Amino acid sequence: AYVKTLGEAQELAKSLIKIGNNIERNVKCVITRLDEPIGRFFGNNLEVQEALRALNGEMSSDIKELLLEMGAHIIAMESGSNNLKYKKKMILEVLENKKAYNKLVELLKNNNINFSKAENIVPVRATVNGYIESIDMSLIRTTAKYLNAIRHTKDINIESSAGIEFCKKIGDKVEVGEILGYIHTNEDIKVQESVLRLKESFSITSKKIKPTVRIVKIYN
Repeated sequence: AYVKTLGEAQELAKSLIKIGNNIERNVKCVITRLDEPIGRFFGNNLEVQEALRALNGEMSSDIKELLLEMGAHIIAMESGSNNLKYKKKMILEVLENKKAYNKLVELLKNNNINFSKAENIVPVRATVNGYIESIDMSLIRTTAKYLNAIRHTKDINIESSAGIEFCKKIGDKVEVGEILGYIHTNEDIKVQESVLRLKESFSITSKKIKPTVRIVKIYN
């Protein structure tokens, strides 16, 4: 669920846990920050390819944080053991021995999944020097809808190769002309507007920004 404030997120978490208790289900709610994308890609094919790379050892720090923490809680809920340190070790083992990667490759192969690149992969460049302060995810979502990278009505056909690639995250230093990200689209007519929207979504400040952890709080 996407909510705008921490207070709303906390109330939603408490409500979901109450519902779970009423039907005798074990529920945990993880509240995370969403002032920037998870990982570096937004869009169907792009995200699956990022998942493949992550399971093969090329994992961004925020994906790893969420994978280990949320994965450990899920395994703990299933097993009845709350030794989260051991659960995280289990996850790291299937990453290191490539079992997780090989399983995803198998699933994709069995479903005849092929990845195609977008015809237009267009860079979006910074116009000021500074540090990335935040990325407007509501604007990112509307841009993704505009590209048909995500479904916003049931009759929309998703462009599987369309999406957004992020080269900079919160805390990263950026200079004029440096690439903030890329627009991926097959529609020439959508390039200019998408580039403008992506550029607008980045908030850049002159002050040095410290990267933040993803997970704010866990309720159970």
